[in-house]
Amino acid sequence: IPHDSKSEKYFPFLLIKKISSKLVFVSKYTKDDFNDRYGDKKPSVLINHGIMPVFPSYRQPSEEKSGLDRLCYGDIVFWGRVEKYKGVDIFENMLSDFDVYIFGKWAGDLENLRLDLYKRPNVNLTDAYLNSTFLDELLGSKTIFVLPYRAATQSGVLYSFLAYGAVFISTDVGENGRFLNEYGLKDLLFDRDDEESIVRAYNYAYYNYSAIKTELEKAKEDYMWHNLVDGETVKSLYSLE
Repeated sequence: IPHDSKSEKYFPFLLIKKISSKLVFVSKYTKDDFNDRYGDKKPSVLINHGIMPVFPSYRQPSEEKSGLDRLCYGDIVFWGRVEKYKGVDIFENMLSDFDVYIFGKWAGDLENLRLDLYKRPNVNLTDAYLNSTFLDELLGSKTIFVLPYRAATQSGVLYSFLAYGAVFISTDVGENGRFLNEYGLKDLLFDRDDEESIVRAYNYAYYNYSAIKTELEKAKEDYMWHNLVDGETVKSLYSLE
């Protein structure tokens, strides 16, 4: 359903399902959520989305420093288009002791929030789409990212983080939450309404930075495109079974 929907179902999607011969899902959470809303009596294929680096030729540096001796962009970084459901309002009344960077173009209906955060001395705003070179540097830097989403089914940010082995903390929603739970990284999850919970997740990320990167590298292998899509998978898309 659209992020601002108050209904459990979205009629255009229900109609598309009825006229489709097969459904294709790009994550397990998306599939489960869709089936819960619209029913599962329709042939379907799950082809999980793979890693998404800024440059297709990107290769993560093989030599990593141990620990997190210096953060390149403050304490916490948010990256992505800033929409209401992504929850950057947590920085309005929480985490005033943290050096926060928010990178991303803001939605027009969040102007009041943007102006409020702009006035806060601990918050640094870049209200713009980032060029590829800077984004490549940002995702490959030693920092801790935050996904304070209120609700989300699917987030492309997750697959970019995986491509770079970027360490992040997140609310337990959508595919982001499912991923951290599945790969034994639930200590990186937090309750967005509880500042102590956020700080706890941040401290865990900070003090276990190298170990977390190692676990993310292991998980990344599962999301390499050659492990997700092969000839048989493509054929299954077009079969009538």
